[in-house]
Amino acid sequence: IGATILRQLEISGGYRAERARISGGSLPNRIAGSTVLAGLTFRLNRDSLDLPVFSRSGMLLRAQFDKRSTSLGSDLDYSKLQIDWQRYFSVSANSTFQINTTAGYSHGPAPFYDLFYVGGYSFSERTSRQFLGLDRDELLARQIGVFSASYRRQLLNKPLGFVKRGFLTGTYNGVLSSTRQASPYDFDLLHGMGVGLALDTMVGPMRAAGGWSEAGRLHFYISIGPTF
Repeated sequence: IGATILRQLEISGGYRAERARISGGSLPNRIAGSTVLAGLTFRLNRDSLDLPVFSRSGMLLRAQFDKRSTSLGSDLDYSKLQIDWQRYFSVSANSTFQINTTAGYSHGPAPFYDLFYVGGYSFSERTSRQFLGLDRDELLARQIGVFSASYRRQLLNKPLGFVKRGFLTGTYNGVLSSTRQASPYDFDLLHGMGVGLALDTMVGPMRAAGGWSEAGRLHFYISIGPTF
């Protein structure tokens, strides 16, 4: 059940039930048999971006709260809250700053596959949170806080060409993470950064970037397609 308010704000809620079975793996990321996860889900989305891809102004907010409960048919009893926020600022016709923040909190015995994953350069909402300097899904945590600041400079503008726009990008990101279920959480802090190229083409956005983390590791990423 949901509703749209003032054209930019969407609110929804409902009941969700699913059965999960994980084959293979090693401890602690291993669960025998199948598990039923059932409970209530609430979502809030606010989108005031000027463009869906390579935005130059506006804000995007996504928040979701999940409550799994044995009284609602679940095998486990836990809750999760996740909030993602993006803000864009144009400082000139060719320059844009972007700020991203993510917060994730879990309470109770959430299974490993329903925790928060960080790392990589994916633009899908259902995958690991972006972090230049880590592999995809490299960091697994019960509590997270991710911050990033990016600069994007437009180098190419050919509206009728196959490559319509081209950008040079630079990003700093940091993450606070904890694997503890209760306080004190003893957060670990990790820094990373990266540079890349982004293209707005007739078949969709294409991105390539290199990222470094504190450990001195270099990662190379390629992403094709819009956010979904």
